[in-house]
Amino acid sequence: MLIGVVSDTHNNLKNINKIIYLFNKYSVDLVAHTGDISNAKALDKFSDLNCDLIGVFGGYLTGSVLLNVDAGVYWNHVFESVTWTDVRGGYLKAIVFGALTISICAYRGFFTHLKSSLHGVRGVTESATRAVVFSSVAVLAADYLITSFLI
Repeated sequence: MLIGVVSDTHNNLKNINKIIYLFNKYSVDLVAHTGDISNAKALDKFSDLNCDLIGVFGGYLTGSVLLNVDAGVYWNHVFESVTWTDVRGGYLKAIVFGALTISICAYRGFFTHLKSSLHGVRGVTESATRAVVFSSVAVLAADYLITSFLI
């Protein structure tokens, strides 16, 4: 099963058309949209997909519905404040965080028998706990460093 993931389309119909074209071209079986579809026209464009679409309204719902921010003000601020540098930084962080987490967890798991003070299930539990803690700290440190270099 081929799953397409898309986010933050912000009702940009030109980009939505490109996304739909690519997903249909590669015969994606399911598209998960992780946020920011907030108008009917944009949602209607996704009906051109040759597969199912699942998604959420994300930031728009939080800003407009929960916090009572005017929808026009919300979208105007989004369009003015989000740049390609933000998008690039998001992708870079996702790659680095994923690589750190995978590396640390794989290392801890592979060397459980050498690094753990306990044996058997308890040793695996200890290694898993340490992997989660080390990964979390590494992600926080990497986030700080990457953000420092990107700003």
